[in-house]
Amino acid sequence: MTELIYKILTEDQWNHFARSANFEGSEHDKQDGFIHLCSMHQLKGTLDKHYSEIDTVILVGLDGHAFDARLKWEVSRGGEKFPHLYCDLSFSALVNMHRLDQTPDGFELPYNL
Repeated sequence: MTELIYKILTEDQWNHFARSANFEGSEHDKQDGFIHLCSMHQLKGTLDKHYSEIDTVILVGLDGHAFDARLKWEVSRGGEKFPHLYCDLSFSALVNMHRLDQTPDGFELPYNL
């Protein structure tokens, strides 16, 4: 069974990822030394905290089993464990993607996650 984890990308980041089939991480990811990911139940809080000033994001669903030991669940915001990826993100791990547009109430997550 696929364990889905998620990366939230800007449109520019998504375009780079789709063209190159590889994503080295955002500037924030590179500063921290890993790619920030989240589980489904962490999406809303992450979108609200880090993406409230962006009109459109791309939500990328990833197969968590594709990364083996390079994916670590580590304590982060609020003492909760978040998935952190210690390698580049490969397009081959992509399971799905959704374009999310900001609404007056924030981002609305699709029902088919």
